[in-house]
Amino acid sequence: MLELGRYSLWAALFFACAAAGFLFLGMRWDRKDLQRNGYYAVYGYFLATVIAAAVLLQAFLKKDFGFAYVAENSDASLSTFYRIAGFWAGQQGSFLFWLLLLAIATIVIAVVDLNRMERLTGGAVAVLGVISAVFAALMVFDSGSNPFLAAEAGTVPFGLNPLLLHPGMVFHPPTLFIGYVGLAVPFAFAISTLLLGRGDKLWVRRAQKWAVFGWLFLSLGIGLGAWWAYVVLSFGGYWAWDPVENTSLVPWLTATALLHSFTLYKARGLFKRWSLGLAALTFWFTILATWTTRTGLIQSVHAFGRDPLLVWILSGFLVVTAGAGVGLMAWRWRRFATHDEFD
Repeated sequence: MLELGRYSLWAALFFACAAAGFLFLGMRWDRKDLQRNGYYAVYGYFLATVIAAAVLLQAFLKKDFGFAYVAENSDASLSTFYRIAGFWAGQQGSFLFWLLLLAIATIVIAVVDLNRMERLTGGAVAVLGVISAVFAALMVFDSGSNPFLAAEAGTVPFGLNPLLLHPGMVFHPPTLFIGYVGLAVPFAFAISTLLLGRGDKLWVRRAQKWAVFGWLFLSLGIGLGAWWAYVVLSFGGYWAWDPVENTSLVPWLTATALLHSFTLYKARGLFKRWSLGLAALTFWFTILATWTTRTGLIQSVHAFGRDPLLVWILSGFLVVTAGAGVGLMAWRWRRFATHDEFD
């Protein structure tokens, strides 16, 4: 089963790259056949990711401690509820869970657009494909992020961290990840509309529901984390001094501003540049939150150990994302000028 999981990750990486390539070319040349091929590649990426996630989940349910990740985050005494939570309790599994959520969001958008074949939506799915490829590459090329490594002979299951044995902490990570994925969709549509130079409201109409969805789940995730901190750590509710928790609050603040900008953009054609900038900035902050938690460069009760390769990959992703957002905004600055006055 370990081999099946590893091959599935490679397949997910391949299909995500293929989807991004076909869709970018289809958008560039306005070729619906290429766009359709890109959507078919999305199906392959989704299927490969589901298989990888299913392999890891069954390992937890069957107490297969031949998986090093399962041995690190589970033991025979845990209930089924907490064994399932072990899936996303550690760094490797949470990356796979995030990839699964990205795959779900991507295939939903692709299926909805399969008949109308909009260039704008195709470009957005291509951006999501690039993001998915980055997460798949993390697990494929970084052994510290791969959940499909074999445990050494004689490994004793470590079990779930006792501090995590609380319903609030079980549901806190997945709700945060759902929120992050929901907020990645407005970013994808913003990049797509910048590439096309479309200053109309279509990208807002396509992205607004996803933004609301992501904001709601991010709010829920922060609230669950505060509940856990209050009950388990006696931190007095939301522990604002913790750097990891601050980095989950910051994208919530910019997402709140984004929702207001979307409302004015859609109703009156105002705040066009603000909407584009906030969509990009909110996504950038979600990746920054990941960088803060996973690189180990910042000390926190939530941070994982230091991983030099992960530092380089995530730092590079942050730089590329910021450069793409700023560069495209500068290129299309005049296209998104607001002509109506704001009283």
